[in-house]
Amino acid sequence: MLGIDYCHLFDREKPRSDKDPDDILDMGWHIRANTGMMGVVPAWKLQEILDGPMKPHIEEVKQEAEKQKRGEANATLDAAPLASDKNSNRLSEE
Repeated sequence: MLGIDYCHLFDREKPRSDKDPDDILDMGWHIRANTGMMGVVPAWKLQEILDGPMKPHIEEVKQEAEKQKRGEANATLDAAPLASDKNSNRLSEE
């Protein structure tokens, strides 16, 4: 199955005697045993989630992450531009 593995199922076994494997020792203990089964979120379900009603929000988050990666921000500084900025010609003409 194609998907994302999210858990492995286990069972609790009581300890057994080395001399007789059918002899279950009742000591109040248990041993965690692997069942060979795992939980998987199938790929088709992931695709359904990604294409569902949250898709616009997911796209928005992806765009924000891309902007941050490129150094673009959603905010600007509350300060006048420096004289060395592109606006220096406009300031000197006034």
